[in-house]
Amino acid sequence: MPLPELHGPGTANHMGDMIEFVTVSSANLTARNRVAALSDDGVLILQQRMVFTQTRLLLSLDRFHSQMAPTFIELELQEEWAEEALASVAEDGDSSAIIDEAVKQYQSWLDEDSAGRRDALKNVREHSRIRREVRQHYMSLYS
Repeated sequence: MPLPELHGPGTANHMGDMIEFVTVSSANLTARNRVAALSDDGVLILQQRMVFTQTRLLLSLDRFHSQMAPTFIELELQEEWAEEALASVAEDGDSSAIIDEAVKQYQSWLDEDSAGRRDALKNVREHSRIRREVRQHYMSLYS
């Protein structure tokens, strides 16, 4: 997948290798190593193309989105949580360590069994409630 001038006109060209399916260790996916991330639509189009390439079955993007919506919301809120954590500390701190700790806190908060938050993400009607709770919680931690 060509990524020409990824960071703007006159910048380096990059490419993504979409031929080989391999598992990558999370340790190799640090913010420092990352040069790009797909938008939600980009993820959906990539999934649609991969399924079509392997099966010749063309599914609508809406079908993929209905399955991915809980993950998209989870990641959106995780990013907000990490950004709030970063904003609350001095600029000379180790941003990777701050982000790693914030992600751990967020995932632990989601997994608190008594609240059932992770399961609630599977229900689109619960998304606004979960968003509200996440924002209230990270504001109480970092403000």
